Amino acid sequence: MSYELKYPDVWCGEFLVKGQRAPMKLNYVGGNINIAISALPKSKPIPHIKISQQVTPGRFPSFKTKKACLLTATPFGRTPKEKMDQVRILKGTFGKYIKTKDSAIGMAALQSTEPEKISYKAYIITPSEVTSRLIVRYAPDWYYSICDQMHFLVIISL
Repeated sequence: MSYELKYPDVWCGEFLVKGQRAPMKLNYVGGNINIAISALPKSKPIPHIKISQQVTPGRFPSFKTKKACLLTATPFGRTPKEKMDQVRILKGTFGKYIKTKDSAIGMAALQSTEPEKISYKAYIITPSEVTSRLIVRYAPDWYYSICDQMHFLVIISL
């Protein structure tokens, strides 16, 4: 089975960090995909996720498969140069933003597009041994296809 079918794109938009925009693509890895579908913004012309908080060091979000969705985020670009530009922006802005508090996790509040207006939290986590183990647990083949690329782990939960 191809990666596109096994780990489908579920969102394409921008991460906003300190006024900087970085086009990103999110791929489903595990958990409840309906949470991602409900929580991820669909605004036009370009949906975005504003990373506005850092998570206290040592407080890794829990991942319960029925109440959360596990995704990977990779820079999105039409050409290799565009993609490399996005990697540079991400390393500069997101990296500096979360490192100021010795954290490896940024957080964004999301509101469902459903009539119920459910609140979600999206945790955007820089690669580490912990994130690698989590991706390998749910999608080992996907992990080995992205481990050499700039990527983040994203957990969306209630």
